[in-house]
Amino acid sequence: MNRESMDLSNIIDERVCTVALSSGNKEDCMRELADLACSGLDGVTSDEVHRALLEREDVGSTGFERGVAIPHARLPQVQHFVFGVALSKHGIEYDSIDGKRTRLFFLLVGPDEDPQAYLKFLAKISRIGINQLLQKDLLAALTRRQLADTVVAHLQPMEVPSLGNSSSVGDRLLFVVIYELDYFDDIVTLFLERGIRGVSVLETKGVRGMLTGIPIFGDFLNFLGEKNDMSRTMMAVVPAGEFDRLVAEIEEITGDLDTRSGAALIAVDLLFSKGLLRKS
Repeated sequence: MNRESMDLSNIIDERVCTVALSSGNKEDCMRELADLACSGLDGVTSDEVHRALLEREDVGSTGFERGVAIPHARLPQVQHFVFGVALSKHGIEYDSIDGKRTRLFFLLVGPDEDPQAYLKFLAKISRIGINQLLQKDLLAALTRRQLADTVVAHLQPMEVPSLGNSSSVGDRLLFVVIYELDYFDDIVTLFLERGIRGVSVLETKGVRGMLTGIPIFGDFLNFLGEKNDMSRTMMAVVPAGEFDRLVAEIEEITGDLDTRSGAALIAVDLLFSKGLLRKS
């Protein structure tokens, strides 16, 4: 599957969207979602999709926070990916992480034979699913067409400012130092979406944390300027041609890193590398 076809805009199907889920409980909802998915699929029955969705729920609930769920399933008899959005007016008890009722369902069904594409689609859905502006617009939609169009509009390519890098050729070694650990899951999800593999993560402790047991330093530890005793540092090799876009997307998560704390980015051009950074 080429990069262009990996866009969610290419697989969203208004037939797999609805603004009127009628189910009152999770069991009925899974059946309704299976029927919905089959509207955009050939060669698979609603019972088969329903069974696959239930098997995935047995692994762990796909209900997240803020009324959002991402039910999904892979089946060997499915030939292509299909994606849709479903709304429940009053919400459904869906075993969500925060215990709240779920109103917004992002539904993905795809072939069993392409786990890499499946993972990228899930990562993208996870990222857009937490966007509160998109959630608000989707919850205000009146028709299935509006649901699909709202998602597609949100997915339009962003304008990426140039960072003044002299070359877009070669690779760069990117370090992402994360002090606000709430950013970590979203940045990892972004890397998965972008197909960046072989990411290394270090649990790091600042000098402040190392010196707390030495009484002589006392209150002067505040002058070290560290945001947190603990942080995580991600290291990954990124193609130079994709670097500016990746930085812009990281700052969609963290905010402008020139004006906000919580994370820091450092990159160096790679003059030499040897060996695979992922399993062959």
